[in-house]
Amino acid sequence: MAVQANTPAATRGLAASVAGLIALRAAERPDTVAIEDGATRLTYAELDAAAARVAGGLLAAGAGPEEPVAVCLPRGWQTVCAFLGTLHAGAAYLPLGDAQPPGRRRRLLELAGARLAIEAGDGREQLAEPARALDIERLLDGDADPAPFPAIEPERLAYVLFTSGSTGEPKDVMLSRGNMAANVLNLLRRDRTGETDVRISHAALHYIASIDLLFAPRCGSRAVLMSEREAMFPDRVADAMARERITM
Repeated sequence: MAVQANTPAATRGLAASVAGLIALRAAERPDTVAIEDGATRLTYAELDAAAARVAGGLLAAGAGPEEPVAVCLPRGWQTVCAFLGTLHAGAAYLPLGDAQPPGRRRRLLELAGARLAIEAGDGREQLAEPARALDIERLLDGDADPAPFPAIEPERLAYVLFTSGSTGEPKDVMLSRGNMAANVLNLLRRDRTGETDVRISHAALHYIASIDLLFAPRCGSRAVLMSEREAMFPDRVADAMARERITM
Protein backbone atom coordinates (compact mmCIF):
# COMPACT_ATOMS: atom_id res chain seq x y z
CA MET A 1 0.00 0.00 0.00
CA ALA A 2 2.74 2.42 -0.99
CA VAL A 3 1.79 6.07 -1.38
CA GLN A 4 3.44 8.50 -3.74
CA ALA A 5 4.30 11.72 -1.95
CA ASN A 6 5.94 15.01 -2.78
CA THR A 7 7.20 15.72 0.71
CA PRO A 8 8.84 19.10 1.43
CA ALA A 9 12.30 18.75 2.92
CA ALA A 10 11.24 20.96 5.84
CA THR A 11 8.95 18.22 7.14
CA ARG A 12 11.53 15.44 7.22
CA GLY A 13 12.94 13.99 10.44
CA LEU A 14 10.80 14.08 13.58
CA ALA A 15 8.52 16.68 12.01
CA ALA A 16 7.71 14.29 9.15
CA SER A 17 4.60 13.11 10.96
CA VAL A 18 1.87 14.78 12.96
CA ALA A 19 2.75 12.56 15.91
CA GLY A 20 6.31 13.88 15.66
CA LEU A 21 5.08 17.47 15.60
CA ILE A 22 3.14 16.88 18.78
CA ALA A 23 6.13 15.19 20.41
CA LEU A 24 8.16 18.31 19.61
CA ARG A 25 5.43 20.49 21.06
CA ALA A 26 5.29 18.35 24.21
CA ALA A 27 9.03 18.86 24.70
CA GLU A 28 8.77 22.62 24.19
CA ARG A 29 5.52 23.37 26.07
CA PRO A 30 4.64 20.28 28.15
CA ASP A 31 2.08 22.03 30.37
CA THR A 32 0.12 23.77 27.59
CA VAL A 33 -3.41 22.37 27.25
CA ALA A 34 -3.83 20.54 23.94
CA ILE A 35 -7.30 18.99 24.24
CA GLU A 36 -10.46 19.82 26.12
CA ASP A 37 -13.19 17.19 25.98
CA GLY A 38 -15.92 17.99 28.48
CA ALA A 39 -14.37 17.73 31.93
CA THR A 40 -11.22 16.10 30.56
CA ARG A 41 -8.19 18.23 29.77
CA LEU A 42 -4.90 16.91 28.43
CA THR A 43 -1.69 18.86 28.20
CA TYR A 44 0.69 18.27 25.32
CA ALA A 45 2.89 16.15 27.60
CA GLU A 46 -0.08 14.05 28.75
CA LEU A 47 -1.34 13.63 25.19
CA ASP A 48 2.06 12.54 23.91
CA ALA A 49 2.52 10.10 26.80
CA ALA A 50 -0.94 8.59 26.26
CA ALA A 51 -0.27 8.20 22.54
CA ALA A 52 3.03 6.48 23.35
CA ARG A 53 1.26 3.93 25.54
CA VAL A 54 -1.25 3.22 22.77
CA ALA A 55 1.63 2.79 20.32
CA GLY A 56 3.33 0.31 22.62
CA GLY A 57 0.18 -1.79 22.80
CA LEU A 58 -0.27 -1.72 19.03
CA LEU A 59 3.31 -2.78 18.43
CA ALA A 60 2.87 -5.64 20.90
CA ALA A 61 -0.25 -6.67 18.98
CA GLY A 62 1.73 -6.84 15.75
CA ALA A 63 0.93 -3.52 14.07
CA GLY A 64 3.41 -2.71 11.34
CA PRO A 65 4.33 -0.06 8.77
CA GLU A 66 1.41 1.08 6.61
CA GLU A 67 -0.90 -1.48 8.19
CA PRO A 68 -4.38 0.04 8.61
CA VAL A 69 -5.65 0.07 12.19
CA ALA A 70 -9.37 0.77 12.47
CA VAL A 71 -10.47 3.20 15.17
CA CYS A 72 -14.06 2.37 16.19
CA LEU A 73 -14.50 5.10 18.80
CA PRO A 74 -16.70 8.19 19.06
CA ARG A 75 -15.02 11.57 18.68
CA GLY A 76 -13.19 12.39 21.90
CA TRP A 77 -9.81 12.56 23.58
CA GLN A 78 -9.35 8.77 23.48
CA THR A 79 -9.82 8.83 19.71
CA VAL A 80 -7.09 11.43 19.31
CA CYS A 81 -4.77 9.24 21.42
CA ALA A 82 -5.67 6.27 19.21
CA PHE A 83 -4.86 8.20 16.02
CA LEU A 84 -1.53 9.47 17.35
CA GLY A 85 -0.59 6.12 18.86
CA THR A 86 -1.23 4.44 15.53
CA LEU A 87 1.07 6.93 13.81
CA HIS A 88 3.77 6.45 16.45
CA ALA A 89 3.58 2.69 15.89
CA GLY A 90 4.24 3.21 12.18
CA ALA A 91 0.79 2.05 11.14
CA ALA A 92 -2.00 3.98 9.40
CA TYR A 93 -5.30 4.80 11.07
CA LEU A 94 -8.72 4.09 9.57
CA PRO A 95 -11.38 6.23 11.32
CA LEU A 96 -14.71 4.40 11.48
CA GLY A 97 -16.31 5.82 14.62
CA ASP A 98 -18.84 3.78 16.58
CA ALA A 99 -22.05 4.60 14.69
CA GLN A 100 -21.45 3.11 11.24
CA PRO A 101 -24.06 0.53 10.10
CA PRO A 102 -22.62 -2.94 10.85
CA GLY A 103 -22.65 -4.03 7.20
CA ARG A 104 -20.75 -0.96 6.01
CA ARG A 105 -18.26 -1.20 8.88
CA ARG A 106 -17.48 -4.83 8.07
CA ARG A 107 -17.10 -4.02 4.38
CA LEU A 108 -14.69 -1.16 5.07
CA LEU A 109 -12.62 -3.36 7.36
CA GLU A 110 -12.44 -5.94 4.57
CA LEU A 111 -11.59 -3.41 1.86
CA ALA A 112 -8.82 -1.90 4.01
CA GLY A 113 -7.49 -5.29 5.07
CA ALA A 114 -7.51 -4.19 8.71
CA ARG A 115 -6.43 -6.92 11.16
CA LEU A 116 -6.60 -4.70 14.25
CA ALA A 117 -9.30 -2.35 15.49
CA ILE A 118 -9.39 -0.12 18.57
CA GLU A 119 -12.73 0.08 20.33
CA ALA A 120 -14.25 0.82 23.72
CA GLY A 121 -14.27 -2.26 25.94
CA ASP A 122 -17.52 -1.35 27.69
CA GLY A 123 -19.47 -4.52 27.02
CA ARG A 124 -21.31 -3.26 23.94
CA GLU A 125 -21.53 -5.16 20.67
CA GLN A 126 -18.07 -5.73 19.30
CA LEU A 127 -17.53 -3.20 16.52
CA ALA A 128 -14.27 -4.60 15.23
CA GLU A 129 -15.43 -7.85 13.61
CA PRO A 130 -13.84 -9.41 11.61
CA ALA A 131 -10.71 -7.60 12.90
CA ARG A 132 -9.13 -8.27 16.30
CA ALA A 133 -10.50 -5.84 18.90
CA LEU A 134 -8.14 -3.88 21.16
CA ASP A 135 -9.63 -2.12 24.19
CA ILE A 136 -8.64 1.56 24.26
CA GLU A 137 -8.69 1.61 28.07
CA ARG A 138 -6.18 -1.23 28.23
CA LEU A 139 -3.99 0.43 25.64
CA LEU A 140 -4.01 3.69 27.62
CA ASP A 141 -3.11 1.78 30.79
CA GLY A 142 -0.16 0.11 29.07
CA ASP A 143 3.58 0.43 29.53
CA ALA A 144 4.51 4.00 30.47
CA ASP A 145 7.94 3.49 28.91
CA PRO A 146 7.39 1.54 25.68
CA ALA A 147 10.14 0.38 23.35
CA PRO A 148 11.51 2.94 20.84
CA PHE A 149 9.17 3.61 17.96
CA PRO A 150 10.17 2.40 14.49
CA ALA A 151 11.65 4.92 12.09
CA ILE A 152 9.08 5.46 9.34
CA GLU A 153 9.76 7.30 6.09
CA PRO A 154 7.53 10.32 5.33
CA GLU A 155 6.39 8.63 2.12
CA ARG A 156 4.67 5.91 4.13
CA LEU A 157 0.91 5.81 4.67
CA ALA A 158 -0.62 7.90 7.49
CA TYR A 159 -4.35 7.28 7.18
CA VAL A 160 -7.10 5.78 5.04
CA LEU A 161 -10.54 7.34 4.55
CA PHE A 162 -13.44 5.93 2.55
CA THR A 163 -16.01 7.74 0.45
CA SER A 164 -19.69 7.29 1.25
CA GLY A 165 -20.21 4.73 -1.50
CA SER A 166 -23.54 6.30 -2.39
CA THR A 167 -22.85 5.73 -6.09
CA GLY A 168 -21.27 2.28 -5.71
CA GLU A 169 -18.47 0.61 -3.77
CA PRO A 170 -16.78 2.93 -1.23
CA LYS A 171 -13.43 4.19 -2.51
CA ASP A 172 -10.36 4.66 -0.36
CA VAL A 173 -8.46 7.93 0.00
CA MET A 174 -4.90 7.63 1.32
CA LEU A 175 -2.40 10.25 2.47
CA SER A 176 1.28 9.93 3.30
CA ARG A 177 2.83 11.00 6.60
CA GLY A 178 4.93 13.71 5.02
CA ASN A 179 2.03 15.26 3.16
CA MET A 180 -0.14 15.12 6.26
CA ALA A 181 2.51 16.91 8.31
CA ALA A 182 3.06 19.45 5.53
CA ASN A 183 -0.67 20.14 5.46
CA VAL A 184 -0.72 20.80 9.20
CA LEU A 185 2.32 23.09 9.01
CA ASN A 186 0.74 25.00 6.13
CA LEU A 187 -2.47 25.42 8.14
CA LEU A 188 -0.53 26.78 11.10
CA ARG A 189 1.25 29.29 8.87
CA ARG A 190 -1.93 30.24 7.01
CA ASP A 191 -4.05 30.70 10.11
CA ARG A 192 -1.18 32.18 12.16
CA THR A 193 -2.15 29.90 15.01
CA GLY A 194 -0.87 31.04 18.40
CA GLU A 195 -0.78 29.60 21.90
CA THR A 196 -3.82 31.61 22.98
CA ASP A 197 -5.99 30.36 20.10
CA VAL A 198 -8.85 27.94 20.77
CA ARG A 199 -10.31 25.89 17.95
CA ILE A 200 -13.50 23.83 17.98
CA SER A 201 -13.57 20.30 16.56
CA HIS A 202 -16.95 19.01 15.39
CA ALA A 203 -16.40 17.46 11.94
CA ALA A 204 -17.18 13.75 11.50
CA LEU A 205 -14.08 11.63 11.96
CA HIS A 206 -14.44 9.98 8.55
CA TYR A 207 -14.67 13.40 6.86
CA ILE A 208 -11.38 14.74 5.54
CA ALA A 209 -11.87 18.12 7.27
CA SER A 210 -11.46 16.34 10.62
CA ILE A 211 -7.73 16.11 9.88
CA ASP A 212 -7.46 19.88 10.09
CA LEU A 213 -9.73 20.17 13.11
CA LEU A 214 -8.20 17.33 15.08
CA PHE A 215 -4.52 17.92 14.47
CA ALA A 216 -3.70 21.52 13.55
CA PRO A 217 -4.70 22.84 16.99
CA ARG A 218 -2.60 20.16 18.72
CA CYS A 219 0.49 21.60 17.08
CA GLY A 220 -0.05 25.17 18.15
CA SER A 221 -2.94 25.85 20.50
CA ARG A 222 -5.91 24.24 22.26
CA ALA A 223 -8.77 22.26 20.75
CA VAL A 224 -12.26 21.83 22.20
CA LEU A 225 -13.90 18.57 21.12
CA MET A 226 -17.66 18.24 20.70
CA SER A 227 -19.51 14.94 20.79
CA GLU A 228 -21.24 13.73 17.63
CA ARG A 229 -24.64 14.32 19.21
CA GLU A 230 -23.87 17.87 20.35
CA ALA A 231 -22.42 18.72 16.96
CA MET A 232 -25.74 17.87 15.28
CA PHE A 233 -27.37 21.01 16.72
CA PRO A 234 -26.13 24.36 15.36
CA ASP A 235 -27.36 26.23 18.44
CA ARG A 236 -25.27 24.00 20.71
CA VAL A 237 -22.22 24.49 18.52
CA ALA A 238 -22.79 28.26 18.74
CA ASP A 239 -23.21 28.06 22.52
CA ALA A 240 -19.97 26.08 22.83
CA MET A 241 -18.13 28.60 20.69
CA ALA A 242 -19.28 31.45 22.90
CA ARG A 243 -18.68 29.58 26.18
CA GLU A 244 -15.17 28.41 25.24
CA ARG A 245 -14.28 31.71 23.53
CA ILE A 246 -13.38 29.96 20.26
CA THR A 247 -11.03 32.05 18.13
CA MET A 248 -10.71 29.74 15.09
